[in-house]
Amino acid sequence: MSQPNLPDEDHFVRYVPWQRVRKDADDNVIGILGEAFRRREIDGGLSVNWLERANPDPQRQLAATVAIFLSTMTVGKKARVAVANVGRFKAICSEHGTRVRVVHAPEPDNEPHSEIRQLPRDDIELLEILAVDAVLEHFRCHDLVDC
Repeated sequence: MSQPNLPDEDHFVRYVPWQRVRKDADDNVIGILGEAFRRREIDGGLSVNWLERANPDPQRQLAATVAIFLSTMTVGKKARVAVANVGRFKAICSEHGTRVRVVHAPEPDNEPHSEIRQLPRDDIELLEILAVDAVLEHFRCHDLVDC
């Protein structure tokens, strides 16, 4: 069965460990590194969460997404989450000769789980452009929920 595409107007959230966060010389966060969008060789797609699927209340969607991350993985104290618009992400990829799909791929303990498919693993230039131009905002995980 085919997995449904996320709507272009919706958003996804990517967990970003501290080592993939762009920092200045004083360790102040200034963005996300392109490496944050590099999938592992063993993975068919890049794991993200569908923001609008996490909670029907827009004011609680990001906190609900981070709560899922906290319950399904080890989340570092300095880790971030990056938010991107699906359509913008796909358009940037298309402008650079890559057609990606962002599909809903729920997991038993993570219903909003989704994947970015066909994102080239080794196109570091594209990954850097996505980190700079596709990420709308980023937050420290532990600032969004009570831990």
